[in-house]
Amino acid sequence: MRPVQLADLDGAARALLRAEPSQRVSAAHALCNEARVADKYRKRIGRPHPMFGTGTLMAAAARYEKYPRHDQCDSAYLECLRIIIDQVITTRRDHAA
Repeated sequence: MRPVQLADLDGAARALLRAEPSQRVSAAHALCNEARVADKYRKRIGRPHPMFGTGTLMAAAARYEKYPRHDQCDSAYLECLRIIIDQVITTRRDHAA
């Protein structure tokens, strides 16, 4: 997965808001895995992955419907943000070697 920016986290969190609360952790895992796969593909082939994009979290989230932006961060959004941040940290730790 390419380096994570704030916009990546926002896009992923808004995609998670569309998922059922019980499915959000597994959806975050899938997003991070898709970004990781796409980044490996991009490095090996030299172009974006046909489904998952360029290897950014935002590109992986782009194929999912997203909850609209609000002017304030409500509890559900903050929970989704926590979930995606936790998953990014776990993904980095698991694939650091």
